Amino acid sequence: MAFIRLTDYDGYPLVLNPASIVSVTTARSSYGGNKANIRTEDGITHSVRDSVDEVYALIDAAQQTKGDTQ
Repeated sequence: MAFIRLTDYDGYPLVLNPASIVSVTTARSSYGGNKANIRTEDGITHSVRDSVDEVYALIDAAQQTKGDTQ
């Protein structure tokens, strides 16, 4: 199982299983440096400093890695 590592709103590492991500949207406000909001299956929204494009690239890379191990 591949995980992705992001940076949360407060600057701390946030490690998520990409399979649990329901949506990724651009943050409406970049206050504090957040660039994207990630909603997970459990209904929690995580504000991250990574851009939507960076998040999608990490998800794509994790899926590529998962495909290599199967």
